[in-house]
Amino acid sequence: MSEDSKRQEDREEERNRTGDKRIKCVLCGAEAEYVKDGMSLCEKHLRAQEVENKEIDLVKIQIYADRCHTFLTLGCSLGFVVLGLWGVYAAVYYQGWSNFKISDVYVGWIGMMAMLMLAVITLGVFRIRYDRWQSKISKMIDAVQKGRHLPDLDKLDKWDC
Repeated sequence: MSEDSKRQEDREEERNRTGDKRIKCVLCGAEAEYVKDGMSLCEKHLRAQEVENKEIDLVKIQIYADRCHTFLTLGCSLGFVVLGLWGVYAAVYYQGWSNFKISDVYVGWIGMMAMLMLAVITLGVFRIRYDRWQSKISKMIDAVQKGRHLPDLDKLDKWDC
């Protein structure tokens, strides 16, 4: 028996006597340094697993950002539809001036102003919401860079960074 194998056996015997058992990585069998999610992992496999989790969280952020952008697009479309209706209303209103009555003029102006205000408010509300979501997305990215994990997609709205 060589001297190295003798030393190895002595170390194993000493560990067995003192109760010091080395944990092995469940993936490669090397000596494990970490335990994560009930699995003992070596340094290499722990880092690989963290990279996979980070990629999943980044995909969640992408899906959330797409949802927010779709909501902004829908809001802008709604605002521009109201502006288009305002244009049609204004054209019909001015065409109806041939039967000039002062009460119709005031009602027409009030209607046009109400539709214009509705369009501006709609565009503003959707833009403010999108800005709020955009800052939340930035905070999510920072959290993922720091190693924090994101909740499920359906809980991202309620998640406080």
